Amino acid sequence: MFDNTVVYTPTLHIILTIISLIATIIGTAVSFIILTCTLLRKETFTNVRLMLCTNNYIAIFFVGIVEIVHLVMVTQSDFGIAVIKIETLGCRIRAYILFSCLSVVYLACVLQAMFCFFRIIYPSVSWVTEPRICLGIILLSWIVSFTLLSPLLILHGQRLIPGEYTCRIPKDDSFSIVYSTLIIYGIPFSSLAYIYFQIHRFLRIQAMSMLIVSVRTHRDRHRYVTVFRRIIITIMLLGAFGMPTSVMLIIFAVKGELVSSFYRILDMSFAALVLTLSIALLYINPHLKRKVKSIQHKQQMSNNR
Repeated sequence: MFDNTVVYTPTLHIILTIISLIATIIGTAVSFIILTCTLLRKETFTNVRLMLCTNNYIAIFFVGIVEIVHLVMVTQSDFGIAVIKIETLGCRIRAYILFSCLSVVYLACVLQAMFCFFRIIYPSVSWVTEPRICLGIILLSWIVSFTLLSPLLILHGQRLIPGEYTCRIPKDDSFSIVYSTLIIYGIPFSSLAYIYFQIHRFLRIQAMSMLIVSVRTHRDRHRYVTVFRRIIITIMLLGAFGMPTSVMLIIFAVKGELVSSFYRILDMSFAALVLTLSIALLYINPHLKRKVKSIQHKQQMSNNR
């Protein structure tokens, strides 16, 4: 698996990998701190909103851990400390777990959007706020993600990339590229688009019909609409991180040439996702932000005593 022979790696590749490693470590640390604050509270397991947020942070944390292990191994290979030259099952499994957890991250955002959808359009539906049902749906999302992406592992869709010291989908494997893109990005983005248009249509019809609703119902709807819009903005931002690699794949399809730093830039997009989403979720969910601040305040008070 490892070889101590001297290798040459372009300086740009090394710089991109180190930047990705630093960003991933910061994002993973933030996720760990917030997970520590939420999982230690009993309210997390009885409040659906906190459960959905915690689910997202768990997925981000796992993405960060797998990516850190990967980036450390790549850095070692870049500097010739322990060069990876032989493909192993462990390498493929790490790539499979990474892609599956990425799918869970986006599905977690879809679950938050669905919660807002029901609270805006069907506020009287009670099962949406049932913690046990929420937990079952969360577990189902993990099972679905890992199951749908299992063909990449079973059919050897992720292989050791020469000169990159990592297992990823090869540039000439069109089926695996299209399939993984559809599962990780296509399904969540399509679902969010459908939810967005349904909420927009409902609010437009409500405004035209001049329905009289209680002040509390109006306030609750306004709050969930705000949260939903923040989810959409964050998802669009995360989608923008994937634009460089998408453009490179289009250029490859037209010219038959792939940018040499493609896989390093892909790692940067994963690092940006971990760092950005670990912070953005606090912006999306003011309720979570208040809980984290209250826990920090209590800890400071106890330390002062």
